[in-house]
Amino acid sequence: MNKLITRVAIAAAFLLSLAVCAQQGSPTRTSIIDVQSATVSIRLLDFSAIPIPNTAVEIYSDNGIVCRKAPCPTNSKQWSGRTDGNGFVTVPTNMLQAATSITTTAYGGDLVKDARRESGGTWSIRLERRD
Repeated sequence: MNKLITRVAIAAAFLLSLAVCAQQGSPTRTSIIDVQSATVSIRLLDFSAIPIPNTAVEIYSDNGIVCRKAPCPTNSKQWSGRTDGNGFVTVPTNMLQAATSITTTAYGGDLVKDARRESGGTWSIRLERRD
């Protein structure tokens, strides 16, 4: 009987530790959508991590609502800018919504899903080549 109690106690401790780990989950990555300043500077990189300098940039965003019937409260926004000589573009944070794409004539990506905060606090995104 003592062996059974010991086994049950070990199993309970194991299950409890699994539950605690599941609640904690993996550490969450900071999202660019959480930036609190009026603007955010983002370095655009090609998929080989080479900066994309002096390039026109288009951003399109909406709140992610899929419209089935008009009127559609998607809160669509569009913005145009240009990268500097080092591939940085400064974007108004009010452009960042649940669905935010960033494109150039040759590259594109999902700014919310793919932007990464680098160790110096700067943001970067690797864009994919558009066909």
